[in-house]
Amino acid sequence: MRPAGRVVQGLVVAQLWCAATYLELALRRQPFPDLAARWSAAATSRVGRGLPLAASLLETDRLYRLAALASRWWRQDRGCLSRALLAWWIELARDGEAAIVIGVRRDARAPFAAHAWVEVGGQVRGEALDPTVCFRELVRYGPSLASGARP
Repeated sequence: MRPAGRVVQGLVVAQLWCAATYLELALRRQPFPDLAARWSAAATSRVGRGLPLAASLLETDRLYRLAALASRWWRQDRGCLSRALLAWWIELARDGEAAIVIGVRRDARAPFAAHAWVEVGGQVRGEALDPTVCFRELVRYGPSLASGARP
């Protein structure tokens, strides 16, 4: 990777880390539907579409990896919700048609587990494995939250 590429990635991951820090605090203080509505509105705002700065220089898959890196600072590998919220912002800012999905483990005999992921046009994005195989959708938040709609 060229030095300029490292600088751009460093700038983007620093912004994503700041956003992950905000999310970590907000998730503890706000009801999730309220946070999701504010997050969606901010991501689709005129200013929000330009954030993170320099993100337009990177491919979406690379942005997802940087979002995962930023969320790991707070939750190690258990940070699917903050990672999904960061990825949701990235998708909303780019095309505005993404949804964040929260699901629970399908197998009732296994210990309880939940997972959050992003879908665009019904297609899972940013996941190594399709979470819909193991998790049943519990709730979905789409871009309409910016206008005050509830799931």
